[in-house]
Amino acid sequence: MRPSCHSCRFHCLDRPGEVTIGDFWGIEKYSSIDPRGGVSLVLVRDDQEELIDALGCEMAIEEHEIPHAVNERQPTLSHPMLAHAGRAGFFAALQKKGFSRAMFEVYAKSFLRKFLPKGRRVSVKNSRNIAADVVFPDGTLLKNRLVQSTTDCCGCGTCSLVCPMGAISMERDNEGFVYPRIDEEKCTNCSLCEAACSFALDKKASVTKPGIRVFAAVHHDVKVKSSSSSGGAFWALASYALDQEGVVYGCSFDADLNPRHIRCETLSDVKKCQGSKYAQSDSFTVFEGVKKDLKQGKTVLFSGTPCQVAALKHYLKIKKLGIGD
Repeated sequence: MRPSCHSCRFHCLDRPGEVTIGDFWGIEKYSSIDPRGGVSLVLVRDDQEELIDALGCEMAIEEHEIPHAVNERQPTLSHPMLAHAGRAGFFAALQKKGFSRAMFEVYAKSFLRKFLPKGRRVSVKNSRNIAADVVFPDGTLLKNRLVQSTTDCCGCGTCSLVCPMGAISMERDNEGFVYPRIDEEKCTNCSLCEAACSFALDKKASVTKPGIRVFAAVHHDVKVKSSSSSGGAFWALASYALDQEGVVYGCSFDADLNPRHIRCETLSDVKKCQGSKYAQSDSFTVFEGVKKDLKQGKTVLFSGTPCQVAALKHYLKIKKLGIGD
């Protein structure tokens, strides 16, 4: 995971999107729903009755209490994920020996340690404090007004989009994550990039934000459910958006298996976005397209991580575009 994920400010129910979807881990403790094949956890703002109705048209939905969702199986709704103790070792091995060898040396060995005699086991601790310098493949150390360490940036790319001088480019560091690199010769110190950084906004997270409704949901169509990661809620919401003559933006793999956000006008396109990717996409490449669609009065469903959704909304605010739900 990206370093900033381990200090995520959206580790709560107070999230930037109108809807949050994911796996409903632990549902078997509170419901008779069969968890095999996946069950969607859907968090919906209580002013979004239309979306709740849309889900109910295609899915079997069951409302739950907030504590059913914020449980020991859903840790990121109460605190950020811990970084694996072998994370640094993995990336060091990745650069020298490749992915397969890095996976074996760090994670496979870590798993096998559990089966060693007690006297030979090595105690390792996971952590959230993994801030480090951003280093690019050419050895350049990144230090600028936006980023001082790896935990200062979520890679949303908004700063590069708003720069009037085109002085900011998003470039990959040694671990493969994008960070903003500023061309100081082009920079005029207008500070618009700092104003555009939604990640730097102060936010006080609350575990139980009023106005959030919790649902467990399973799609009626077995084919949709089997091709989805967790119940099919994304498909149901995408179908609703397209029925409104709208468009859908979601994450898909390109020909080189790089995760990219794409614009979908048909369910055939939406199929490319089904399923979890477990890798960060470059969502900022579609922000201009979202703005254009909204200006044309289209209904837009944008699916992304909380920091990507927050970045998009902040970008549209900077562009003085009124955002409907």
